[in-house]
Amino acid sequence: MKKSSRINSFSLLLFLGVITSSYSIELTLVTENLPPFQIRNNENEISGFSTEIIKAALNKTPYSYHIEMHPWTRAYHIAQKKQNTCIFSIAYTPERERLFQWVAPIATTNTYFIGLKSNKKIHLTSLEDAKNYITAVIKDDMSHQRLIKQGFIEFKNYYVINDSDSILKLLYTRKNIDLILIDDLTIADRAKRYHLDPNLFKPYLKLNDKPSNFYLACSNPTSTDVINTLKAAIEKLKKSSEYKNIMTKWLPNQKAEPNE
Repeated sequence: MKKSSRINSFSLLLFLGVITSSYSIELTLVTENLPPFQIRNNENEISGFSTEIIKAALNKTPYSYHIEMHPWTRAYHIAQKKQNTCIFSIAYTPERERLFQWVAPIATTNTYFIGLKSNKKIHLTSLEDAKNYITAVIKDDMSHQRLIKQGFIEFKNYYVINDSDSILKLLYTRKNIDLILIDDLTIADRAKRYHLDPNLFKPYLKLNDKPSNFYLACSNPTSTDVINTLKAAIEKLKKSSEYKNIMTKWLPNQKAEPNE
């Protein structure tokens, strides 16, 4: 066999090995129940805006995958440890920057202090005003980290809870809770889950100065090749009509796509 033929054969085998290796990778994606971004329906299927975006992007890659839904704190910690494990929808913050590899933004979010309309004692014009009330916040959530940074004190200004699903019900039933911190887009679905009227609740003050991005992020042990492939797939999806159709279906009032 000629030398050039041996080289070509070796290159072909190397190429096929890389392809086979890519197809053998299975990604684990963890998330929480956060309608309309992530929803577990009555058939135990996971859907929602972010879920459909992630599935559509992954269909453009060679990877197989499965999606797991957990309480936020558990998902948050699982995604930091294991190779080929990713999390969505997670808001980027400077405090989280080194904990994950940030693949790409997939949606935008705004966090509000939400209270009962009937609670006439609430008067909020600033974060300092919020220290006069008791706010329930989800553990390890972006809003939890923001309150700590702004000098809020646990048990004095806020309580930490683990179950994000029931936070709206907690506001409605617990008289010692004045406010909760959630995206106002989620009020209707959270209320529906517990047969509550969404008109009972009111956004009083926005926590973030400008919209935050919800990302797909992966664990630090995950390879750069996987990160780059996922990033390219999401960027390609955003330029397609498929992305616009998914947004129209789930977030008809949110026109702008997230930016880096």
